Amino acid sequence: MPAHPVPRPAAPGGGIDAAGVERRLRRCRLVGLRSGLRRAEIKRLDWPDVELDGYRLVVRKAKSRAGTGRRPPIAEPLRPILLGESMRKAAGQTAQ
Repeated sequence: MPAHPVPRPAAPGGGIDAAGVERRLRRCRLVGLRSGLRRAEIKRLDWPDVELDGYRLVVRKAKSRAGTGRRPPIAEPLRPILLGESMRKAAGQTAQ
């Protein structure tokens, strides 16, 4: 069993939504590649940590004290992805 199991979104009818899992993994990979955040930092991100108006991410807890509280920029290719997710969340259609 993996150390950090990936949450599996339920599909209509109670099955696993494989497409939803793939979308979530793709977003996590993109955030990691485009932001320079560590895996644990990405896992701890929550929507209040995403500043879409200033295009910054907030790292609330990092591996070192120096990294905690930093605000790396949101890379241009990530902006429409995060904006779309934010809009889906606001509409109550949380993508897993």
